[in-house]
Amino acid sequence: MRCASIFLALTLLLAAQGSRTVCALNGARDSRIQHEGQVSAAESEGHWALRCAPASGTRFYGITVGDLWGSNPKVLLLRVFLEGETPLSFQLRLEDEEGMLANDAAAWLDQTLNPGWNALKVDLTKLISRKGARAIDRSKGLRRIRLSRRAEAGNAAFRMESVGFEGESAAAPSATTIEQVLALPVNAARARELAMVLTQFSPSKAFDQACEWLTREGDEQARKAARDALQRIDDPKLIQRLVQRSSRASPERVELLSALATNGNTVAAAAAAKTLADPKLPLEERVAVLRGLARVGRWNPALELAAPANSAWPLRAGLLESALYAASDDAIDTVISCVGAKESSRVSGPAIAALIARLGTDLGHDAVAWKELWNVRRGQASSAAKNSKSAGYGSFYGIPMDPGRVVFVLDGSGSMREEIKGGKAAEHIKASAHLKGLPLRTRLDLLQAELVHVLSKLPSETKVGIVFFNDDVLWLSKGIEPLNDATRERLSSRVRAAVAGQATNIHDGMWAAFHPTGKAVAEDVLAGPDTIVVLTDGAPSAGPVKDQDTLSDAILRWDLGRAVRIHSVNVGNRASRWMQRVSLATNGVHQDLSSDRTNEGTAQ
Repeated sequence: MRCASIFLALTLLLAAQGSRTVCALNGARDSRIQHEGQVSAAESEGHWALRCAPASGTRFYGITVGDLWGSNPKVLLLRVFLEGETPLSFQLRLEDEEGMLANDAAAWLDQTLNPGWNALKVDLTKLISRKGARAIDRSKGLRRIRLSRRAEAGNAAFRMESVGFEGESAAAPSATTIEQVLALPVNAARARELAMVLTQFSPSKAFDQACEWLTREGDEQARKAARDALQRIDDPKLIQRLVQRSSRASPERVELLSALATNGNTVAAAAAAKTLADPKLPLEERVAVLRGLARVGRWNPALELAAPANSAWPLRAGLLESALYAASDDAIDTVISCVGAKESSRVSGPAIAALIARLGTDLGHDAVAWKELWNVRRGQASSAAKNSKSAGYGSFYGIPMDPGRVVFVLDGSGSMREEIKGGKAAEHIKASAHLKGLPLRTRLDLLQAELVHVLSKLPSETKVGIVFFNDDVLWLSKGIEPLNDATRERLSSRVRAAVAGQATNIHDGMWAAFHPTGKAVAEDVLAGPDTIVVLTDGAPSAGPVKDQDTLSDAILRWDLGRAVRIHSVNVGNRASRWMQRVSLATNGVHQDLSSDRTNEGTAQ
């Protein structure tokens, strides 16, 4: 690691006049946090933190925290706990906008952590890039920091509790400034500005502004910035205000409850758990609270009381999320309880996949056999995972399908008429026995063949919907309808007859899948899909939302109280960021069959 000439002090306490917590990790993994190695929530002396440990197959282990917005902070504050008994040297990388684009444009500092709690103070006024001695731009805080080290035998794990700033100087933004930011074009730069504006207010004013933005119909970026800000508040008085606000009926109540439950603060967690115990809480709001508590990443066995066996599938899916996010052996018993024959496929399918990954064998829906195996293997290291053979219901572009309430949202834009000349799509055709010998010339030809195949394989208890989108949205099915011989034949015929249109209105296609009656109603939670499979070959070009990040913001907002699993298939010319994000956030599978046009024709 490189030596640093910057002053970097170790103290026992973080408290400093004018300091502000920018990110209280509290064991939670929110959208700003990435990692290498294995992460989990950990508690020590009453402090919750995000624990990071070396993992097999990774060269480094570390935590990256992004979007640390601020106003010319002078000092970076980090609170980190090192396990073990020996000091370890870590690397701290700090990035502004330019530093995110090139390693040498970031500041790289060596830092030794001592066993136990470390309170780090980094003088940001003296930061320079690794090469070129360029001063790091801190006018808007920092874009990203990363604390990591190379994984070596015997390395101890570390826990990051919080990131803060000290010495910020800018005044609160004016009403005119806020309106100017809201009027910016919808893109990634606007999203950053919205998030940064909220950090410039006093905590109380930021709370009020965030609550106001939640009411902005059609402004997904402002609502996302508001949810993130509410999720991250750490002041007990403001958390109590959030509790009071979320107790009142309002159109944004699902978002408020989700922010409360996802907040890592223990006061917020207790309030969310109390809310969850209210038997009069509507199902969508109950699911939002349960899923929010799951996302914090701490295993809480008491959540089983909120989603007992035979309760509504979205509640059981939320409980399973909590068990899986905890990444803890303590939660495996709950995962096993989700594979019974009476569980919905939306719950049992992911539960079986998780058990196979942990125990290295496939015992299907036999909960008793899983329990017996777990009693033998409890506390042992994970076994080598194998592919599940439990479903046996066919696949869609290689994604195994489960019976349930499945809606396919499929691209019918003009670019689907392009020929398949090579790349991953051609490799997929060669490797798929059900496609052998079929005249597949275009992307649409392949889509039709895959869909007809999966319709033939899904069992009759499955409920299926098919949405085609181009400029407009067209239901090929009668909403979500049961599969039988007659519907299979009718739907297959309509699929084969489908023709490509022009533009790509992904937003309205996905909205239709979430709201099969054509309007948002409370019944959608159960009457809508439990799984959506979306396929496209391009970015959105029509409809109310064309920015990719904003599109994923909208979809994930619709899903806060729904627990719909979203699989995605990209058949375009480049990787799809929004599809990857949506599938990851909903425990779905992303299948990348993208191809580089310059390489098409090379794979035969």
